Amino acid sequence: MVARQGVLALFTLALFTLTLLAVAPPLQAQSVGDRLRVSAMDSTHVGSVNAVSDVGFELMQGDFLRSFTYAAIDQLERSVGTRRLWKEGFVTGLTVPLYIGGAVIVGCFSGLGGGDTGYVAIICFLLIAPVVAVAIPAAAIGAVVGAGIGAFMQRDVWAPVPIDGATGFGSVAAPRFGPERRVGLEMGVRFRIW
Repeated sequence: MVARQGVLALFTLALFTLTLLAVAPPLQAQSVGDRLRVSAMDSTHVGSVNAVSDVGFELMQGDFLRSFTYAAIDQLERSVGTRRLWKEGFVTGLTVPLYIGGAVIVGCFSGLGGGDTGYVAIICFLLIAPVVAVAIPAAAIGAVVGAGIGAFMQRDVWAPVPIDGATGFGSVAAPRFGPERRVGLEMGVRFRIW
C-alpha cells in the first residue's frame, strides 16, 4: 500500500513538472518592429524583427533579411531604449590629457641611464611643472568638451530575453508536437563556456 502511494506521488510530481514545462513562457520580444541583438554561432546581429513564427523569426539588418531559429540562438537581447553617452565622453575627455602628460614625464625619466644623466634628470624635473600646468586645465576643458560631444551620441540599452525559460546558461525544452502531431519530449542542456 505504501509503495503504491509512493509511485502515485512520483507519477503526480512528474505529471505536474511536465505540465509546467508545457506551459513555460515562450520567448518574449519577438513582436514585429522590436529591435533585437541576436548572438548565434559566434556572430552577433542587430536589427528589427520583420516576421515571427513558432520556430523562429526574421531580422531586418539594414538591407539584409536574416532568419533565426530559436534552437540556434545562443543569446537574445531586446533594446529597451537608448541612453546618451555624456558620462563616457566626460571620462574620456578628462583622462586623455592627463594620460598624455603622464606619458611625457615618464618618457623623460625612462630616458635616463646613459652618460650625462645629471643634466637629463634636471631637465625632466623642470619639465614636470609645465606639463602639470598644461595637463590639468586641458583635462578640465576636455571633460566639458567630451561630455558635450557624448550628449549627442546614443547607445542602445539591452535587456536579456529568456530562451526557453532560461537566461542563456542552460535550457530544457518543453514538449513539442512532431510533424505527425505526436507529442514528444525533447530534453537537453546547453552550457556556455566563456
